[in-house]
Amino acid sequence: MLVTADPDILEDRLRARGAHSRFEHDGSSRVEASMYDDLANVLAEDGFPMWRVDTGDDAPQLAVQLISGRIAELWSRQPQT
Repeated sequence: MLVTADPDILEDRLRARGAHSRFEHDGSSRVEASMYDDLANVLAEDGFPMWRVDTGDDAPQLAVQLISGRIAELWSRQPQT
């Protein structure tokens, strides 16, 4: 599962909340988003199921609903012991 947004939106959010680590600075969102996209592509090419959640235009509550719904769906596929 890859939770992401457009790098410009991520930069705006980072500026609004402030940096929480030395890795968060102007321009870091674009680099990080690119690296996540590259890794997601590699994992998908290697056969791992990838699910991307774009939080750019949606409220955080919708992202939470989408993610928890997906987790519940995957959990329900587990064999019952």
